Amino acid sequence: MENQIENLTFPIEGAESCPNCGCSERIGQQIINQLKLEAKLQMSAYAKGLLIKIPLFQALLGPLALKQEVPVIEITFDVCKECKTLYCLKIDLTSQPVEVKRTAFP
Repeated sequence: MENQIENLTFPIEGAESCPNCGCSERIGQQIINQLKLEAKLQMSAYAKGLLIKIPLFQALLGPLALKQEVPVIEITFDVCKECKTLYCLKIDLTSQPVEVKRTAFP
């Protein structure tokens, strides 16, 4: 997948600390670290923060047999422990394989 779109080069790095109050402690990261200590998450999981993946399925319009991947926007974010501001840590544009199922008609 091409990682550049109209003056944007991915990944785009966001704030390392809260842009509102400057605190570097994050609620999501604290929960993730605790779950890792309890062996409920792999140590490599969620290395930077919470993650949302938004697949852009509209890109599949066209011959599905030729489309094996769909573009995905990945947003890594967290919430400030001090002031509860939600903020972005990273935005990336990737691709994800798509499973195409063929259905036999009777």
